[in-house]
Amino acid sequence: MESSETSAIDLRPPTKVLGLAWDPEKDLIYFDPKDLLKFMSRKEESKRFILSVVGRIFDPFGILGPFVIKLKCILQDLWTLGVDWDSELAPKLRHKWQQWSSEAEGLTEIKIPRHVAPLKSLTLLRLELTAALLSARLAKQVSSCFKYDANIYYWTDSLISYYSIRGDSSAFKPYIKNRVQEIQLRSDPIQWGHCPGKDNPADLLSHGTYAVKLAQNEPWWHGPPWLKLIPDHWPNRHRDNLDSELSARKN
Repeated sequence: MESSETSAIDLRPPTKVLGLAWDPEKDLIYFDPKDLLKFMSRKEESKRFILSVVGRIFDPFGILGPFVIKLKCILQDLWTLGVDWDSELAPKLRHKWQQWSSEAEGLTEIKIPRHVAPLKSLTLLRLELTAALLSARLAKQVSSCFKYDANIYYWTDSLISYYSIRGDSSAFKPYIKNRVQEIQLRSDPIQWGHCPGKDNPADLLSHGTYAVKLAQNEPWWHGPPWLKLIPDHWPNRHRDNLDSELSARKN
């Protein structure tokens, strides 16, 4: 009886979230490869078919990037060699394609937890610092892959978070203190800047906008106008103006 119930559960279509499958019981998001594998079962081997496979992989979060890039490299080789759309693949490329195809079933093993603001009531400072910490962790991980030194800058529209990161972590209670310390460990406080709310393109995701306005919204497509200028022209506010906010954050 238990096995039949399990089979019934497995046969149910997955819940969709942003075009990806969602496991509501474990709160995990994953790529459901059923349709892709069904399409690939045609066992065709041509540039046209491989391009069609690439077009069927919907990965808005980039979680499959390291695997999908292998297929895109094969496609790039086909273009470089000038292979016709429906011509047979050269043995070496055919082997790469067949190997990639055989590994595609493993996509079902890739699942990630959703990242949402917790239901538990948290102060705005805690949420803002959590976002800042995530940025510092991501930047540290990505920059470790560079073969050159890159100038990295971080931006937050929260003045309290901004001054917390640039301040003395020991002045805070454990929750804030621990996060500020890790941010300062993974980044240099002078790399952090404050982005005024009116210039923050991410705010559009909070209150939304009309399609016509979105098409003409410069900050959304190109970032704040001052970001193209030298650092001397970036926004800044003197710490003396924030005594009341700094006092409030310590309470």
